[in-house]
Amino acid sequence: MHRDLHLKSAQVGESFVLNNIYYDYDKWDIRPDAAQELERVVRLINDNAHLSFELSSHTDARGGDL
Repeated sequence: MHRDLHLKSAQVGESFVLNNIYYDYDKWDIRPDAAQELERVVRLINDNAHLSFELSSHTDARGGDL
């Protein structure tokens, strides 16, 4: 599947809301729905190389032991 996304340029002081990125339990690979959301981040960063970005995340203890 190929999909074009059109985003406006970011402005200083403007926030960018990223939808949740979910992983399947006991998996490390990126789900297709998460890949689309991460592509938005890549484009935003590439289109605004003069800006600084802060990304953060967290995990939980659900799922099995490896």
